Amino acid sequence: MAVVPLPLVGRDPQLDLVASRLEAVRATTAAAMLLFRGEGGIGKSALLLAACARAEALGYRLVCAQPPAVRSGVPYALFDDAVARLDGADTAGLAAAFAEAVTPGGGDGPHRVRRAARALVAHLLRAGPLALVVDDLHTADSDSLTLLSQLLTDLADRPLTVLAAARPSGALAAISPEHVVDRLAVDGRGTVVDLPPLDGGEVAALLRGALRHEPDDRLVAEVRRQSRGNPFFALAALEELTGAGRVAVSDDVATVLPGPASPVESTGHAAVLRRFFRDPGAEARAARTLAAFDRFRLDQLPLLAELSGLPVPEVAAAFDRLVARGLVVEAEPGLYRFAHEIVRNALYDDIGPAERVRLHTAIAAHLETRGDLTLELAAQVAAAGGRDRRAAQVFLAAAAATDATAPVTAAGWYALAARCLPPGSPELAETLAQHAHALFVSGRQPDSAEPGLRALALLPAGALRTRTAGIVIDGLYVAGRVGDALRAIDEELARGTPDVPLLAQRVHYLGQAGRPAEAAAQLPAATAALAGVPGGNRVLGLTHLLYYEHQYGSPHQVTAHLAAIADGLDGLTPARRIAVLSNTALAAAFTGRLDEADTALRLGAALETFDIGGARATATAYLGWLRGEWRATLAHIRRSVFDLEHAGARLLVSALRAIEAAILAERGEHARAHRILDEVADLVSSPRPLLRLARAKAHRAAGDPSAALRLLTAPAADDDGGPVLNREWLLLELADLGAAADLSRLAGEFDTPTWWYCDARARAVTAQDPRAAVEAAELAGTAGLLFEAARSHLLAAELGDQPRRRLETAFETFDALGAAPWRRATAQRLRDAGHPAPRPGPVAADGAQLTELDLRLIELIAEGLTNQEIGRKLSYSAKTIEAYLSRLYRKMGCSSRIGLLRAAEQAGLLPPR
Repeated sequence: MAVVPLPLVGRDPQLDLVASRLEAVRATTAAAMLLFRGEGGIGKSALLLAACARAEALGYRLVCAQPPAVRSGVPYALFDDAVARLDGADTAGLAAAFAEAVTPGGGDGPHRVRRAARALVAHLLRAGPLALVVDDLHTADSDSLTLLSQLLTDLADRPLTVLAAARPSGALAAISPEHVVDRLAVDGRGTVVDLPPLDGGEVAALLRGALRHEPDDRLVAEVRRQSRGNPFFALAALEELTGAGRVAVSDDVATVLPGPASPVESTGHAAVLRRFFRDPGAEARAARTLAAFDRFRLDQLPLLAELSGLPVPEVAAAFDRLVARGLVVEAEPGLYRFAHEIVRNALYDDIGPAERVRLHTAIAAHLETRGDLTLELAAQVAAAGGRDRRAAQVFLAAAAATDATAPVTAAGWYALAARCLPPGSPELAETLAQHAHALFVSGRQPDSAEPGLRALALLPAGALRTRTAGIVIDGLYVAGRVGDALRAIDEELARGTPDVPLLAQRVHYLGQAGRPAEAAAQLPAATAALAGVPGGNRVLGLTHLLYYEHQYGSPHQVTAHLAAIADGLDGLTPARRIAVLSNTALAAAFTGRLDEADTALRLGAALETFDIGGARATATAYLGWLRGEWRATLAHIRRSVFDLEHAGARLLVSALRAIEAAILAERGEHARAHRILDEVADLVSSPRPLLRLARAKAHRAAGDPSAALRLLTAPAADDDGGPVLNREWLLLELADLGAAADLSRLAGEFDTPTWWYCDARARAVTAQDPRAAVEAAELAGTAGLLFEAARSHLLAAELGDQPRRRLETAFETFDALGAAPWRRATAQRLRDAGHPAPRPGPVAADGAQLTELDLRLIELIAEGLTNQEIGRKLSYSAKTIEAYLSRLYRKMGCSSRIGLLRAAEQAGLLPPR
């Protein structure tokens, strides 16, 4: 009785989900990913084929890819496979550029690979929606998965859909398919769908399609018992029952006849072997040996014959039969592999451990004679369990070949090499140092500390030790181990490691550890050490001092450091430049120079390399918080926290979640803010002042100002950490709680926009002075601190200065920011005064409400007025108008007046010109 190929049954909900996601991506041009996950044989590949048909029907161009069935050690293999399948002269040049970028040793870093891949995919998207279809994504290398995640970020506003299938991944992988899709899920663009086993009705439908007869309940129950609802193994069980003569058909109804119980359930590799290789002859022996190869070349037939113990003609005939049956396919010209991972895995699992070592060792020896097969050779040596010095050399060669373009892959090779080298080996110290560096530049900064510490125990003084010490110290700090980072600094200084930038770094970390007196004592020596040192190390040192100065020191010194850092950026690597630019953005933001902060972040973003340690993500969150761009900032924090938690960057996770809690408190979600702060309270010690400030805001928002005041005035604990926020923000919170310190002296001493604003605000609260409240509103607006400007407008109204105009202005800003409790309170004050509250405006491009002020600004720009003229009409300074326009540009998804007018026309806010 014939059994026809596997039909697709029981997956209608998943196909409906595919269709809805494809339609949503096409309509919204928001890139998305759908991952089907399940065990081997559950029907993932069949579902992907059906999904391809749905995508084509909706007008999608398809690009299919499949990574190697085994770990080949080749980075970006998934994209190599996808590019090889492209045909057309229009993509030839871009495909060649990508091939050049990923060539081992031929690129200038992973950012070049990212640019080449983005250019190629963006070109494909010009013709319309694109679906990247990937089977067996769990076998993809880490660099391929990293690049896939980056593309979905870079092309987030394009009609790109990734449809992928994978088995559940292990928790130890550097990055997994689940990580890629879960990161998108933060923005609602990623979904993991676990494929369940088939139920009884679905198994019946599967058997009905396979037999062309109606199965009775007994046959369905027996097949489901043996297969546990797995479609692949259900057909295997049916074939076995049919082959044993136990399936009978009467009146078009198939039933199972009595017989001995199946000795082995029809799942696992044994069932696959029984289904495809009933005859244990040459074909089965050749296939079993072939499973040990990554990619098989026809000139390796003599080796296959030798390893399988068969004559060459017999092996060649068996190989041809495997190709004819579709079990082995030509993946690339001259290169063959198994078509189905489940078949290859079943054959491989049937090989005993000693036999595997024999096969992989022989294949490795054969590859070694061919030359220039570094990565394939390394994969075979690793599979053979090589642990000697020769294996280490092979792994080091593979690491060197991938270090420049694929740091995640290189880190794995360095780790294998380190395990092979004996303790006294002269290469061990450098191998560990290179392992730490590869982890560092791939964004896994906390992970780099452990191999780096092992390297420092062996490395002599010199440039490599200095670099490794910096990696270790940074890794410990980002992981939240500030005390360990300080001890590492002290040990390096005691060993004679150059004190630049270590002394400056020590000042910074002492401040973060809540030891400002020690930091101040160290500051003169750190400053003197930097004076005579040119180049990148001086810039790094100045960046560390920048942290100290904007927390404890002089803003005048901050200004000087910022200027010196800007002059020395060209001497830094791209990764270091990103960190420095991010830190300077943070310092500029807290001194009220938000435009400078924006510029620094844009320069860092243009570098397109890894955001090592999350410095750029953190600076972006701080800036968005201060500006009042809360919707976008909360979304940014969710994405960043996901990445930083994966990397183990506990310190920055704690800081970002504190900012999240502070924003939520001001939005009236104080219970949620308290829950977040409870989650991160014990994560690390350094950002505790920021956590205290966020907790105080949550208490105030919940109507408990006394609890907020007690928290802010309580003595600091020994491990309370330095004031990660500038002092004025803590003092300002005290001012609003009726316990303001005298800020005037400090405002004159510090002489920055944020201090001027805080001083004016405190004077308004303590003296009930409406003129000071108006001054605070103008200063905050000029600095771009829109939420603080609105609060000061509200205060000025309460103190009697133009109440209606001030309240309406405050309402519009609170509405735009999503500060619901502030908006409600302002609306109630307007109603109490007999004035109607403004209605929320139309929705902007980012989903935020357009306020009356937004609409008025659009009208005045359409009239051709300058910022000064608009300011005179609305009684604002030109700088305040500039800040409001900058926010309006972002809301409308544009960057200029012309773009704003075009967006307003498209939204129906202005008549077409």
